[in-house]
Amino acid sequence: MHAKWLDGGYRTLAAVFLICVVLALPAAAAPAPAVPVPAPEPPTTERIAGFTADKSAWERDYEALLKAIPDPDNCRKNSIALTEHPTLVGSDWDWWNVQYSLAELRSYGLEPELKTYYVYMSLPKSIQVEMVAPTPYVAKTKESPFSWQKHFEDVVVGYIAYSPSGDVTADLVYVNYGVPEDYAKLAELGVDVQGKIAVARYGKVYRGVKNKVAHENGAAGLILFSDPADDGYVKGPVYPDGPWRPADGIQRGTTIYLFDYAGDPLTPGWAATEKAHRLDPADAYNLPHAVPTTPLSYGEAAPLLAAMGGPEVPAGWQGGLPFTYHVGPGPAKVHLKLDIEYQIKPVWDIVVKFPGSKYPDQWVVLGTHRDGWTYGTGDSNSGYVVMLELARSLAELQKQGWQPERTIVLGGWDGEEYGQLGSTEWAEEIGQELSKNAVTYLDLDSTGAGSYFYAAGVPSLDNLIHDVTKEVEEPRTPGQSVYQDWAARTKQDVPPVDRLGGGYDYEVWIDHLGIPTIQMSFDYLGSGNYHSSYDDLYFEERWGDPGYLHHAAMTQLAGITALRLASADILPFQYSRYAGEVAGYLTDLNTRLQELYPNTMLNFDRELRQARAWGAAAAALEGKSEAILASNSSIPPALSGQMSFINQRLMQQERDLTQPKGLPGRPWFRHMIYAPGLYTGYGVQYLSALEESIAAGDWAKVRNYGALLNNSLRTATNTARAAGVRGK
Repeated sequence: MHAKWLDGGYRTLAAVFLICVVLALPAAAAPAPAVPVPAPEPPTTERIAGFTADKSAWERDYEALLKAIPDPDNCRKNSIALTEHPTLVGSDWDWWNVQYSLAELRSYGLEPELKTYYVYMSLPKSIQVEMVAPTPYVAKTKESPFSWQKHFEDVVVGYIAYSPSGDVTADLVYVNYGVPEDYAKLAELGVDVQGKIAVARYGKVYRGVKNKVAHENGAAGLILFSDPADDGYVKGPVYPDGPWRPADGIQRGTTIYLFDYAGDPLTPGWAATEKAHRLDPADAYNLPHAVPTTPLSYGEAAPLLAAMGGPEVPAGWQGGLPFTYHVGPGPAKVHLKLDIEYQIKPVWDIVVKFPGSKYPDQWVVLGTHRDGWTYGTGDSNSGYVVMLELARSLAELQKQGWQPERTIVLGGWDGEEYGQLGSTEWAEEIGQELSKNAVTYLDLDSTGAGSYFYAAGVPSLDNLIHDVTKEVEEPRTPGQSVYQDWAARTKQDVPPVDRLGGGYDYEVWIDHLGIPTIQMSFDYLGSGNYHSSYDDLYFEERWGDPGYLHHAAMTQLAGITALRLASADILPFQYSRYAGEVAGYLTDLNTRLQELYPNTMLNFDRELRQARAWGAAAAALEGKSEAILASNSSIPPALSGQMSFINQRLMQQERDLTQPKGLPGRPWFRHMIYAPGLYTGYGVQYLSALEESIAAGDWAKVRNYGALLNNSLRTATNTARAAGVRGK
């Protein structure tokens, strides 16, 4: 191993076991399985979706100019400048990065705006984890540095943002991943977690869910660790010899209840300006108030787990450490003491605009966060480096005569790692304006953290993502497009676009405001640097994106997406696809409801009929829009008003899927189709209001939210029909 991760008897014993395991590993990670490479696509000459023939030629000319601008060397320069030091929100280095970014953007000839918000944040004063029985052991709470890591003294210790402070001494109970079914299994075994310190491995769900479930089961504290079976030496060589987590790598993170609401805990639904009204922290229901929570590396968790007794773990619970796991409780007893300070601190968003020539009030917004837990080279300064390069590219394009018809807005958000602080506060401050005029939001979190394309979004934008990825070459497979590589890897003729869950800056846009949203990134297929001090330049330049070629490719992808949305004659939204997916969700829910309750008279046939009616209306509108575009090489003035009306109604249909009442017990979340579930964390839950109400057995709520969903679908149907009438 490459760090001194154990001291004393336990450290020596565990080191011997781990060295034996590592020596048995192959010298290098196995290569990814080969995938068939499709033949190159011919150059695209047909009309672009949403454009007339003449406008398509104009658009392609500027897209070709744009693709020639992004420079990997410039991306590398900015990556080094921004992440050779830590990037924690609210720190002196965070402010240094603000000043660097403003100067860089001004050097491109742009006029960036700095927006400051004042949010409630936690800061660790002291993090102590000590085993007091059966053998004393003091765990390390920070990694060991490597010689190339600068300013390591400023790297924050391993801790969990928004954890309550606490001083607890109790027996340990191993709870596997810490999800509800794990606690149910412990109950079957006769193991009581009440008053104990739960120790859970990372994985399956967001850590805030683990805190919530620990509280629901009466735990007095919670220790989280990254098991080597999930992202350590079991997977392959560890940093610095490979991409996997070394024994002292700590996954920091937040435990704010993002499934309740995102952003500043004290200003839910309104902006955290300097003089904003604020809740009493005791009333902030997205804050965990009961269970002190902290992370450990697997090297430091090993002695605690090895000292546990009780029954052996159930099938599937054994991790990768070289001893048999037991569930406890005890005899391992731990003293957990967390001294965490809370205070109001500033966060800094950086916004730059490219004004539209025809519809300046309509905004195509692209954003990503600037902050990281440690150096944050991949998560998400890679995304922010792409954003800076996109700003430079658009500025250069302006010098060549281009101007978008709609305004393009680029945002560098602060404080995402704590709970989407900067993005949420900015969007909440101008929420009414965005609800009226925002065309789309494109999230670029960690876009250069790897070299394998990934996309998520609302169904209406799937075709746009597919079209854009056909226009950019995949750096790993020269001569092939990103789309071809993506399709080959996923073994799908049409590669799948995931749906949006939670844990990203896009939450306020789709879940709260109902704005059509996309997320695109180049990711790494597997690594162990997440939220540790190993998310640094060394990792990025060896395994993340060597040569910064995917930073440049993502700049091209994001740029073409922005250009098309900003200048389309008719926005390329396909709500017929959206309605078809919603009909599928409802059909599935009907089936499962009948399986669970065979004698129930309740069903969602009404909502299903309405989803199909929306699909028919949307398809008719798409057909009329296509006819307008196909029959005109350029748009005559007489049609401009009709097309403007159609575009407004295309933007409106996503808003129609929200309800002011919000989800049950979660009014900040307004979207009736997509939301992160209460127990899914990052994962999306379809028709969340209905799913939660059925799970709770609250049939009055099921009927109520069924009616609200039906209302949303009917409103979207009427919106599509109205646009179709005006589009004749």
